Amino acid sequence: MPAVFRLSLLTLCCHRFLVPVQAAEQTTLDTLHVVAQSTGNTSKTSAAPDQQSITIDQLSQSQIHAAEPQSLSDAVSLLPGIQATGTNSYSYTSRGFALSRDSVKIDGMNAWVLKDNQIPLIAIDHVDVLKGAGSMLYGGQPVGGTLNVVTKKPQAKSYHVVEIEGGSYASPQTSRWVGGRRMAFDSTGALNDQQTLLYRIIGDYKGQSGFAEQQNNHGFYLTPMLSWQPDDRQSFTAQFELTRYRYNDASALVAPENNIDRVASISTNYYGPQNQATDQGVSATLTYQRKLPNTWQNTTRWRSVWHRDERANFDVSSVSQSWVTRRYRHVLNHQTNHQVDSYFTGQWQSGSIEHFMTLGGSYAHTRNDFNRLSWGKNDHALNVSVYSPQFSHVDIANISHPSGSDRVFSYDTYSLYAQDVLALSEKLNLQVGGRIDWQHRELDIITHSQSAYSAAFRHYWVPNAGISYQINPSLRWHVGYSQSYQSSSLQNSDVSGQSFEPTRGIQYETGLHFTPNQPWSGDLNLFHIIKKNVIVQNSSGDDVALGRVRSQGAELSVVLQANAALNIIAAYTYLDTKVLEGDQSSQSNTGNAFINAPHHRISVQSYYQATPVLRVGAIVRAQTSSFGSSDNQLILPGFATVDLTSRYQLNAKTTLDLSVKNVFDKTYYSSAKSAIAINAGEPRYLQAKLRYLF
Repeated sequence: MPAVFRLSLLTLCCHRFLVPVQAAEQTTLDTLHVVAQSTGNTSKTSAAPDQQSITIDQLSQSQIHAAEPQSLSDAVSLLPGIQATGTNSYSYTSRGFALSRDSVKIDGMNAWVLKDNQIPLIAIDHVDVLKGAGSMLYGGQPVGGTLNVVTKKPQAKSYHVVEIEGGSYASPQTSRWVGGRRMAFDSTGALNDQQTLLYRIIGDYKGQSGFAEQQNNHGFYLTPMLSWQPDDRQSFTAQFELTRYRYNDASALVAPENNIDRVASISTNYYGPQNQATDQGVSATLTYQRKLPNTWQNTTRWRSVWHRDERANFDVSSVSQSWVTRRYRHVLNHQTNHQVDSYFTGQWQSGSIEHFMTLGGSYAHTRNDFNRLSWGKNDHALNVSVYSPQFSHVDIANISHPSGSDRVFSYDTYSLYAQDVLALSEKLNLQVGGRIDWQHRELDIITHSQSAYSAAFRHYWVPNAGISYQINPSLRWHVGYSQSYQSSSLQNSDVSGQSFEPTRGIQYETGLHFTPNQPWSGDLNLFHIIKKNVIVQNSSGDDVALGRVRSQGAELSVVLQANAALNIIAAYTYLDTKVLEGDQSSQSNTGNAFINAPHHRISVQSYYQATPVLRVGAIVRAQTSSFGSSDNQLILPGFATVDLTSRYQLNAKTTLDLSVKNVFDKTYYSSAKSAIAINAGEPRYLQAKLRYLF
């Protein structure tokens, strides 16, 4: 079906909805509230945002709705300093550094229930990206950033909504025109007259066809919740998540001779039709909150997650002038995570100094079982053409498919943390804090011929400190220092099978925060980060540890309410990265820049309230070129895309969202890990969502 015809058909369908409304009773859209990006607060402190010497970039629920993103990562990339670098639940780069799976949180706890899929937008209340000292309260995470997704909770006021969404590709870059289909609901309210027993249940089903050949994904996410408030001082909330997705994913693209101009069409999929994968999980979370005397309160949260994912595909291992070499891989992974976290927040006075304290402790048990059921070697019988791959059914028995190792990692982590924000005067605040983790880890590697076991006990101390000074009523300055460690690097191993040591980091940060009386606000943050033992992939696809790396730059965000009808949100990131000491065995990457770290990146959102029932918007994203391989041989060109959005209030209960993503159908490459792992950006996409509130 031609793209023009599909666009016309969509327009006619929308016109059918809109015309009768003109004569009906018109209601107004909800007001779009925008705030300065760094004025968010973390729930783990009683100090006000302007007293803290940290950076928290917040994405509110109204901003998410206004942008009409296809996924959480699409929305998060609008913030300064962080960008999506893949499609799964933790594929983000913040201040130049890739986030680990432990760096993406759900309500402050390890997420884990989803791996290759993302939490549905309907379940999200808001998103916080905590940088520097802000991430310390959530673990010894990278100082580059921790992404915390805060989910919706039960409320007494009755609220019910149903969403139906569909989309279509309108691009000559792909022969597939059916895109995503989604149905979702959100229902909450009180179960008794006293409103002491509250419920909420959120469900989301998606059936999605990607722009690449044979790419599809379908599954569901269901999260029921129950809250009990026996009195006005305490509450219990139980929340469960149940997810299951089945999909045929698309392979990344390849660049012969590291030449991006030689990449095949973005719809090319080297996996073929026999690629199958599942992603499923169950979680249970129990939260207890209690108000204590003298403004103190306690929050205790327990969360357990059981996750399973399985993948069988013909993995891309190398590329030549004309051929892609593949190998058969079948992996089965089981992840279990149990975590309890309890912290107290409150205030106390020592002379003229007021203290805003956070005192907490946590325990986490993690077990990862990565079982390589089949770990085939390069097999020329599986070779396909770079530009026109052809597939026939492959009998696995006739190709290389030996069993690989079963790698079982387990961690027990005991933590204590504390933070004190001292109000030295009305203008000056001092922040000091620290976290100590004791971690016992075990690694068991089992192969068909032998097994190896190792165990170790380590402790890590990560301090932080900072100053916040209110220069005048509309201008605040902060400076901060923080350290971090990242133990997820232990799950990687070098070519000899030895595990790497944890990644350690130090960050210095300073920022200015403008909140004048005029209808605008802004934040400017400068940072300098040094990390040791950073794990990357070399040109051969093997993991290597870099001795010492540096990332420094600036983040600027501005919010402007030009008039009663026009809102503009802009975010700019400048990034300068460098490997100071390369591969510890060869120093081969010394002097190189990081992958997926463009020097300049900007996003601008503008929303205009054309009438009381119609809001239109435009979103521009742009970035300069970046490197797509650790040896800096692959260069990803810079690009700019434009999205158009609109929301129409059909009646008091119904809204219709229409959007066009990548209006000019720009071909671009959003990220890469190497010349055989290049991610293409989405082509032009038409999206419609009907939302009914009752």
